[in-house]
Amino acid sequence: MWQFAGLWDWGVYVPLLACYTALAVPAYVFRRPLVAFGGLMALADVVMVYFLQRQALPVSPFPAGVAGFSLGLFALLVSLGSLTLSSQTGFAVAGISTIAQLALMHQAGVSPGPMIAAAVVLLLVAVISHTSLGRLRIVSADLAQSEAARQIEQRRFEEIERVTQTFARMLQEAHETNERLGRLQRDKEALLQTLVHDMRNPLTDILVALDCLTEAVQRDGSRPALRETVDDVKVAAERVAGMMTEMLDVAKLEEGRLVLERSPVRLGALVEAVRKQSGSLANERAVSIDVECADSATAEVDLRLMRRVLENLVANAIRHAARGSRVLIALRADQGSPVISVHNNGLPIPPELHQQVFERFVRGDWDGERRPGWGLGLFFCRLAVDAHGGGIAVEDVPGWSTSLVIRLPLTSRVERLVDERKIDHVPLPAA
Repeated sequence: MWQFAGLWDWGVYVPLLACYTALAVPAYVFRRPLVAFGGLMALADVVMVYFLQRQALPVSPFPAGVAGFSLGLFALLVSLGSLTLSSQTGFAVAGISTIAQLALMHQAGVSPGPMIAAAVVLLLVAVISHTSLGRLRIVSADLAQSEAARQIEQRRFEEIERVTQTFARMLQEAHETNERLGRLQRDKEALLQTLVHDMRNPLTDILVALDCLTEAVQRDGSRPALRETVDDVKVAAERVAGMMTEMLDVAKLEEGRLVLERSPVRLGALVEAVRKQSGSLANERAVSIDVECADSATAEVDLRLMRRVLENLVANAIRHAARGSRVLIALRADQGSPVISVHNNGLPIPPELHQQVFERFVRGDWDGERRPGWGLGLFFCRLAVDAHGGGIAVEDVPGWSTSLVIRLPLTSRVERLVDERKIDHVPLPAA
């Protein structure tokens, strides 16, 4: 029967523990909103345990056992409180738990010795819990920091990998685009050369026929109007032939395949030859062409290319000059380097186009007048002058609305030939 009597003695704890559980479960469920009130919750736990145990003391045949059981509960509260509370709050809870435990032991009639031992136990539990927890927090912080660093490094590696893949894809696309552009450029150049070569053959036949017709008309002498018409047709055919040659030269100059046939050239004689060649176009526009050669400059150039450059510049100046005005071709030396400039007083080139006029397919229609051509003339001039190591630009010259200026280098070979008087004439090609 003593076994059942013991069970009956402990049965008083059942409703008390049920009540405690009924309060603890909601606190656990709503623990997140109640985190800020951790100290008050711990104090409530201590008070609840104290009053529960105090109620158990009068009805228990073993008061000392109840006091011992409360010591375990208070130690558990102190240990659990150290997990969430700060050190100051945790030790405060431990102090209140110690006071509550001593009060229960005193009520149970426990002697002072065990009471002191219980106080020391609770104090040691508080110290050990907070010390161990402090170390655990340090280790946890180190682990969290290491994990954060690892995650950052992982994300950085992933970002670098994505950027690398993006750049690789962009480079691959750019490479494929360049290959396609290269193929298109080669196909275009091949088509252009085929067309030009195919067109030059019949054009050469036309020029030969025009030469024969010119000789026949000259021998006849009775039909001056026909002779003038034949001359005009011949000039137009020669212009077309020059444009086709220019197209081939542009392609070769861009690719660096055109080998310059340099020779020492008296630029004054070249300028005069271009002036005479441009006379018919100037007469059509009622424009006069003047030449100023302040210096007998000499340069080592490809005669055919340089003559074509000057013809393009002079023709461009005549087309943009006002009717009845004049075009000036000036030749001078600037610190020993030849400078050729072509001036006119037509509508000036807008400043924003000073660089663009030397690009491919840029036509001089800023004055609103549509002119024949493909927009390759000044582009060819820039390529040819650059190939000679010189430069060409639109410059502001007082007294003129538009001035295109060529600056050529004076090579040491030309200087030596000039000093030795070995340059006497310029073998100009036939007009």
